[in-house]
Amino acid sequence: MSKKESLYNIESIEKIESYFGIKFPNAYKEIMIKSEQMYPEIVDYKVNIPGYGLITFNFQRMIEEEFINFNKLFNDRILDKKRIIPFASTLNGDVLLFDYLGSTNEPVILYMEHEEALCIEDITPSQLKERSLEEWMEENFSFVSSSFEKFDNMVCHSREKLCKK
Repeated sequence: MSKKESLYNIESIEKIESYFGIKFPNAYKEIMIKSEQMYPEIVDYKVNIPGYGLITFNFQRMIEEEFINFNKLFNDRILDKKRIIPFASTLNGDVLLFDYLGSTNEPVILYMEHEEALCIEDITPSQLKERSLEEWMEENFSFVSSSFEKFDNMVCHSREKLCKK
């Protein structure tokens, strides 16, 4: 990768961070810059998600418009769209997300099974008497890791030599 291309990737990351008003974890940014070098080659990563088993996913490309549009696909399943940010997806459309609700510095990693996730408009007035919209929407997410660094230690690249133990 040329220095110019590397700067483009850093600029793209900074634009996305600015849009959401957050800072991505440094380990994530490093992976994203390296993975852009391999594009358009398919890069499959694998992680064992508690309750779901081994899933294969790809990180969303760090092109500002593409990344933001990808996130908009889940507007009906995520209340705080600037604090819960999808950053990777599986082949069937499930997503891994950064959760910045508890900390703007160290997001928690979540998993959302897209077909099982409630849509905001699916929740009825009678259901809202039982629990708040936020409580209903929280059920869309499963906890994966308390930090990206811990998540990264769980990830295995499809190429054996890059798998972490």
